[in-house]
Amino acid sequence: MEFAAGVFYLSIITASTLAVVLLIQWIGQLRNKAVDLQIPFPLRNSVNKILLWQRNRSEVQKVLGAIILAVVGSRLFIYLLGGIWSLYFTDGHTLAFHSIWQQWDAGHYLFIAENGDVTSPHEKAVLIAFFPLYPFLIKGFGFIFRDYSVAGYFVSTVSLMAACYFLYKLVEEQISRSVAVKAVLFLIVSPFSVFLGLVFTESLFLALVIAFFYALKKQRWLIAGGLGFFAALTKNQGVLLLIPFLMEALVVLVHQPRSREERSVLSLGLKTLTPVVLIPAGFLVYILINYWVTGNPFQFLVYQKTHWHNSFGFFAGNIKNLLLQASSYPDHQFRFSLMVLQPVVFMFALFALCAAVAKKIPPSINAFSLVFLLVSFSPTWLLSGARYSTALFYIPMLLAIVSTNTSRLIVLSGLSMSFMSFFVIVFVEGAMF
Repeated sequence: MEFAAGVFYLSIITASTLAVVLLIQWIGQLRNKAVDLQIPFPLRNSVNKILLWQRNRSEVQKVLGAIILAVVGSRLFIYLLGGIWSLYFTDGHTLAFHSIWQQWDAGHYLFIAENGDVTSPHEKAVLIAFFPLYPFLIKGFGFIFRDYSVAGYFVSTVSLMAACYFLYKLVEEQISRSVAVKAVLFLIVSPFSVFLGLVFTESLFLALVIAFFYALKKQRWLIAGGLGFFAALTKNQGVLLLIPFLMEALVVLVHQPRSREERSVLSLGLKTLTPVVLIPAGFLVYILINYWVTGNPFQFLVYQKTHWHNSFGFFAGNIKNLLLQASSYPDHQFRFSLMVLQPVVFMFALFALCAAVAKKIPPSINAFSLVFLLVSFSPTWLLSGARYSTALFYIPMLLAIVSTNTSRLIVLSGLSMSFMSFFVIVFVEGAMF
């Protein structure tokens, strides 16, 4: 009881402190003055550029080639490990691919891709609570592959490749090429990376979010708005991209030379800020789909409450309740994956965000990550907090930054891959996380 209460207050204090620090950093950006938190930032290039061995090819070809090999190789490792565990250590003793990997929400996405949103039977009507872009893409590629399952794996795997590419470009321009290589490595072997190649929406959302931030950095406002539109059609958290868009746009506008004519400043403001409406427009499309199918634009909220017993709560209260249930929840498997793992992931992500602020990862990325984390852990019946954390790409960035020598890189990547292997086994065993 005391421990849960302590975590409750610690999470509130940490999140509030982060919010204040991020606000101060952003104000510093507006004033064109860096905010130095007096924390050392040791950054040394000590890792060989493992992605750049093909000297006779262009830079993009070299990077994409290495990313494709790394993503395909990591997915094959996951499938091999999961298959061996399923065959020898589970009750089913099966190598059937779909029975191993198509668990939980995967079947829901495949049903929507094949049948669309339906009004009956009730157990299928509730699936309108799932956002439409990912199953729509599965349906589109399903016509090519003649198999919705294959299309789902294809969309997720290609999305992971895109996420790795844009993460590489973002970190390369923000920090350095060697750190960018390491960031991609840590993303591919992240603890919950198992979801990024399966029929789940995580890899698509991750790719859209990272590409969005890359477009913001290049000040391609219309492209960023379009990516935000699609992100808001992929997950409800996509609409949170409004925050970094406005932060970056206001910084650019404030830093414009005072000598510019008023008309040109107004034109720049319209060019910069107008695309922001595309982000909530994506969510509006989803609301219209709800209205078209059910007659109620907010039917998804009704189903969330009546079918999944979910409503919007307070993140710290949810973490506290999970910890209180950790010792008494009857199902031992779900006691770990829901009541223990999710609070651990939340607190780790929160403290990692503190380190990300100290390591000068851009305030807009950190602000989005903080709000995303708090919103994602706010459902009163939290089932997939660990899976949601795959969108927090500041974590592989942070790990890449602190891997300042070969020894650290080996230790941190080895730990990350060990956790990834462990959670592959947890997934194959049927746990939800």
